[in-house]
Amino acid sequence: MESEANGIRCGNTRTIEAVQTSPITPCETCGEDLSKTPCQKFERRTRIDIIFEKVVTHVDAEIKQCPQCRTRNKGPFLADMAGPVQYGPGIKGYVMNLLIAYFASPLALCARRVSSAASRLLGTTSLRFALHR
Repeated sequence: MESEANGIRCGNTRTIEAVQTSPITPCETCGEDLSKTPCQKFERRTRIDIIFEKVVTHVDAEIKQCPQCRTRNKGPFLADMAGPVQYGPGIKGYVMNLLIAYFASPLALCARRVSSAASRLLGTTSLRFALHR
């Protein structure tokens, strides 16, 4: 199930739902066994949480030398992979959210905090470059 906000679907999200039943076997007042008594209705409580999941996509371009002319040839990369490392829309959105949350801080402190938080999420130290672009 994809999430929707204002009628716009977010392609990089998914919703995982689980329903759990909480049985009541002994009567809370007299202790009578209720295991064979039919349920009359349910009362539902819901917890909503976000779990970050890092998705890493590697593209390995083949490099071959032509036996005829000795030219070195390299396979093409995807159009949105211009350099060695790219950050997808989920990471960019997360960083923007952090920037907005820390906006009250002086800019240098804000950038350090955002870089630190995003680097911990990604398990990398190279995010500082991406924040200054």
